[in-house]
Amino acid sequence: MQFDYVPSSRGISALALNFAGGCRYRFKITRFYRDGKRKNSSISPEKLAVEFPLLQQIDFDFYYRPGNSEIRMWAYIELKIDEKTARTQCHGDFKSFNHEFNICVKLLDLKISHQQRIEDLHEKIKGVLSPRLFSHIGPLIKEGNYSAALSAAVVFVEDALRVRIGAAGNGLTGSDLALYGYKNPGILVPPLAHVTNAQDNAFILIKGWFGLVRNLHGHQALSSISLDEGFDQLLGANYVLWIIENSKRSAQPGSRANDRYDPGK
Repeated sequence: MQFDYVPSSRGISALALNFAGGCRYRFKITRFYRDGKRKNSSISPEKLAVEFPLLQQIDFDFYYRPGNSEIRMWAYIELKIDEKTARTQCHGDFKSFNHEFNICVKLLDLKISHQQRIEDLHEKIKGVLSPRLFSHIGPLIKEGNYSAALSAAVVFVEDALRVRIGAAGNGLTGSDLALYGYKNPGILVPPLAHVTNAQDNAFILIKGWFGLVRNLHGHQALSSISLDEGFDQLLGANYVLWIIENSKRSAQPGSRANDRYDPGK
């Protein structure tokens, strides 16, 4: 994982002291000096704090083999002092080992980097979005551009609804599409078996969603949307898309199923 790191001799000393305090794993501290030298000999926490201003990078490697088993755990923390970044990796799923490793991360006060959060959310949302929607906006999500991803998702959902309505949906946008598609007696019957009057419920939901994201203030807000809000908004888009793609044409007498959109009306 990638972290942001605020260099601190105090955190380094606390980590080294944690190692020296009788940890159950073996460890090694490799120091990279600004003059190009490299040392991995043992060093006391006090001396490490004194040397800290001379260091460019510090690597902490530690290992653990529980009992006489063949299971081996290994982890590292790489601190790049000048770049103010850190990288960690932990191999093995032994809970006690991972717990102690996480204590080390906490002692250094490492914060998950923005880029790491982008990568984590990309993998997380890949598993929940409609494959068609993800293939359309995935590259934008991978870049961390949730503003553009959500804007593209809105257009994608709108186009999907227009296709489901057919010729009668030509020329309609946003909440007007929701009205024509679902307002009882609408063209489409949504897969909402758990509610009464499913058409009107779908209309209220989809119209409200379009009202949230397809207005002047909504467009302005998208430019500063956070990763967390962008993620949640995309889940909303995905649910609306699921309703649309699983809706059936209405056979109800008096519905708009056979209408043709007349822009003059």
